Amino acid sequence: RDLVDEAFLRRIRYKIEVKSPTPEQYRTIFKSVGTAKGLAYNDGLVDFLLGEKYPMLGIEPRAVHPRDLIDQVLDYCHYRQTEPILTREALDVACLNYFVAF
Repeated sequence: RDLVDEAFLRRIRYKIEVKSPTPEQYRTIFKSVGTAKGLAYNDGLVDFLLGEKYPMLGIEPRAVHPRDLIDQVLDYCHYRQTEPILTREALDVACLNYFVAF
């Protein structure tokens, strides 16, 4: 509602509320997406995201974030020509690129 006017919203026929996942749901999504993309799951790194990054950024975890952050990590590894591995450094870079703070 803050980003668009009422006329635009009327053109969207169905509006569906999508709530933030629980921490357990977030972990399940992260693990599933990472495994599908060939990355080993690391629960400690998800703890880092949920316990440090999200509170620091003042945002809630969303169900789409694991996919997008993992894609950012893979792009970072590809750019650096390194083996695609989920690390804290790669997640830091992914968060810097993905979450825009003004």
